[in-house]
Amino acid sequence: MLRLAARSVFARRAADDFRLLGSRTHAYKPFSTDAEEPEGPKVSSEEEIVTKEWEMPSGRAVVMPAAEPQRLPGKMTAPSDVASKIPAPPAVPPPLPFFVRKPPKQLLRLSEALRLVKDNSKAKFDETVEIAIQLGVDPKRSDQIVRGLAVLPNGTGKKTRVAVFARGAEADEALAAGADVVGAEELIAKIKSGGSGAINFDRAIGHPSLMPQLSQVARILGPRGLMPNPKLGTLTTDITKAVKLAKQGQVEFRGDKSAIIHASVGKVSFTAEHLEENIAALLDALYTAKPKTLKGVQAGSGYITGAHLASTMGSSVQISKESIVAKTTLK
Repeated sequence: MLRLAARSVFARRAADDFRLLGSRTHAYKPFSTDAEEPEGPKVSSEEEIVTKEWEMPSGRAVVMPAAEPQRLPGKMTAPSDVASKIPAPPAVPPPLPFFVRKPPKQLLRLSEALRLVKDNSKAKFDETVEIAIQLGVDPKRSDQIVRGLAVLPNGTGKKTRVAVFARGAEADEALAAGADVVGAEELIAKIKSGGSGAINFDRAIGHPSLMPQLSQVARILGPRGLMPNPKLGTLTTDITKAVKLAKQGQVEFRGDKSAIIHASVGKVSFTAEHLEENIAALLDALYTAKPKTLKGVQAGSGYITGAHLASTMGSSVQISKESIVAKTTLK
């Protein structure tokens, strides 16, 4: 009750204030001080300011004075003078037409590309020459995966360490063929306990009799491309032939998710003729591993769509498709 009484008293006082305000006539008089006012338009003390009328619930209008006009220091300038002082925006060149394109990159023949790669090699070590070949296959289809081995006639230019998983007579045969690491259950147990740190070889060859034991280290050898595979000739009973091919310069290739084959074809110190022979051997292996499900253009001239050649520390050079395809006889 006390709160309601206080609110009613406050409302009555506010209404009385508004009545008193409406009964007076107001004229605006600027506030004056002894300080000197800045130059600018002055408002006369006798000039009446526009007022606003507010409608009260009782129906009586209450006159409220308008806000004091803002005073700007300094001399007022005309709008035309202000516009003349605004600097003009800088001229923007018109955009180029949408049909303007860069000139196509010049494609080189294989012999010219090899010469350019050899000349641009400035490293202090013998760089590796690598080739990337774009294939016209669909890598998402399992029946169009390109994978295989290529034996380079002039080798890769580096020493390859070969490990053979065999026992008994096959182990002796591997040692006689020149294998660097030979073992059976003890070698598998070493890799299983040591992981990738126990791998000190570049290629792995296995005998079919040890395939159940090799499955224990498949998760370690598989991601590194070292798991023996019968499709690649690394899981075979002819241990001597497999070891000699691996030592001679056998390279493995497989298309990635973009259907591109990456392979090393030698060193910069090789002659151009030796590099061309290695590339021709790689192309023959690529056409041998061509999927049988390809039809039409993909099975013919569309199987290889482009190629690039580069050294380890050098820039890549694009090779013309015709000069690459001309190096193989299995088209």
